[in-house]
Amino acid sequence: MSKDVARDMMQCWESGDFDRARSLVADGATAWLAHADGATGAQPNRGTSMSLNRWFELLEGVVQEMPRGLVVTMHRMIAEGDWVAVDVESVGETGDGRVYNMRYTFWFEVRSGRIHRLKQFFDTKYGEQFFLDRNKEIPA
Repeated sequence: MSKDVARDMMQCWESGDFDRARSLVADGATAWLAHADGATGAQPNRGTSMSLNRWFELLEGVVQEMPRGLVVTMHRMIAEGDWVAVDVESVGETGDGRVYNMRYTFWFEVRSGRIHRLKQFFDTKYGEQFFLDRNKEIPA
């Protein structure tokens, strides 16, 4: 059941069906994104917390920059107790022809068929350069 909820969520992201994605989320659900304070990563990795609905708003903005959509591939999924971990790759081309290709690990806490918490681990440097520092070259 928990894996089904996580799989459904990934399919919503790929199809851009954020109304359906929100229906899979419990009231008060939260998202946490891993990242260290400061560009050098020398500070503690406290991450960033927000409501899962706010996180959806950010994701929708990313998907809107990709006219042909975002392809979401689940490479593997494991579940233990209330938690489901999903190894994911996303690929999408922006309107100006740049290709975004990110690997993630998402952790979903699923209780009573709803997602209560999301934890996202990803290459924050690549994401920042791709979406915020468009004039800087992204290393291969």
